[in-house]
Amino acid sequence: MGSVGLYAVLGDAHNVAPYYFPALIGQIKARLPADASVSRVSEIVKEEVEKFSSWFDAYLKRGLLQQEDSPGDYPLEYLIAGYQAGVPTIYSIYVEVDWQQLHVKGIRRVSVSVMFPVSPPTSASFLCPIS
Repeated sequence: MGSVGLYAVLGDAHNVAPYYFPALIGQIKARLPADASVSRVSEIVKEEVEKFSSWFDAYLKRGLLQQEDSPGDYPLEYLIAGYQAGVPTIYSIYVEVDWQQLHVKGIRRVSVSVMFPVSPPTSASFLCPIS
């Protein structure tokens, strides 16, 4: 699993919850069955992201997340990759934002077409094996 974009938000005394990518990985690992498919891992990731997504509006409204700081189209995207039934499989789970209203539109989970060769990760990418 890799993360592109946001790595951590410290939170503050004004009820803004912290976010930390390695802590999220721990929550996901705790839920994984030993034989989880790439598809199932991506579903678990989406479920865990949905648990803290309500805080994203606060991050946006307080300026903790800004469009120009996003490395791509989304402030946060997770890529889950592996082999499923012998086929290379990648899922993207991302936070879609309405930058005009500073509001989260939703958490999306999509299958990504696998094309080779794969480009190396950017400096804004954080990779963490989860199995």
